[in-house]
Amino acid sequence: EELQHRLNSMERSGTSFNNEMDWLRVLLYDWTQPNRRRQDRIDTNERMWIQTQLPWICQLLRDGSWSPTRLPASGRRPGTSPVAIRLLNVSSNGWLFHGDTQGQIIRVGELALCRGEKDTHGGTLSLIRWFMISDNGLALEFGVEHLSTAMEPMEIVPTITHSGDSFTPALLLPPQPRLGRG
Repeated sequence: EELQHRLNSMERSGTSFNNEMDWLRVLLYDWTQPNRRRQDRIDTNERMWIQTQLPWICQLLRDGSWSPTRLPASGRRPGTSPVAIRLLNVSSNGWLFHGDTQGQIIRVGELALCRGEKDTHGGTLSLIRWFMISDNGLALEFGVEHLSTAMEPMEIVPTITHSGDSFTPALLLPPQPRLGRG
């Protein structure tokens, strides 16, 4: 269906194909290009708090303390406390951040719990979709996709296990049928 739509639009625009190779070149070009943004973006310059890695996100949701000084600086391991970072722009599906992540793990596919300075809820669980190094390697720019604002920390253990297995942190998310999740 998608290919037929693409072919029809190309024929309406006057594009003609002399042979199958022309058609394959067009398809290859379209399939290898990054997806184009589907939402409008609104520029902003707010500061938000961010926490990555599932065990630390679960701990943060359980104790509710977004203060970066939960532990003395000398006793804190990098990445274990939320950090403030600049929010550059907002869309209906995600956010664009820029700045020094101060030890937070930023990699594609990593969970991130994000919270605005004025937010009163637990935060927005997001998924890091992409990142790039900017400012001569001194900062990161990364985009996140929203997953949920209603999550519950829990611990799970496999049903088929051995006596040495321990509980693993997890998040219970509500079903999201519009996204095909749940």
